[in-house]
Amino acid sequence: MPYVERVTKAGNTIEIERYFTSRYKKKGISRGDKVKPTKEEQEKVNTRQAERKLRILINANYGYGDYHLVLDYIRRKGERTERRSRCGRT
Repeated sequence: MPYVERVTKAGNTIEIERYFTSRYKKKGISRGDKVKPTKEEQEKVNTRQAERKLRILINANYGYGDYHLVLDYIRRKGERTERRSRCGRT
């Protein structure tokens, strides 16, 4: 049974992903019928791939000792509409 291995190096981390495929390096296999996954299944696949891409991006660009800074301000109720009305914008 063929297993495929995907190795991703991002920063100081190495991610090894092993998955099974029955079609790898076999001769004479034609394409299967087109089957659309259900919305729930496709959403799970998309979420998993997005998490993997974000994890790789973060590992590649940030390392030990880097700072994480979040700049924000406290917004009071209705403050945004008041400022816009003072500036003459709607």
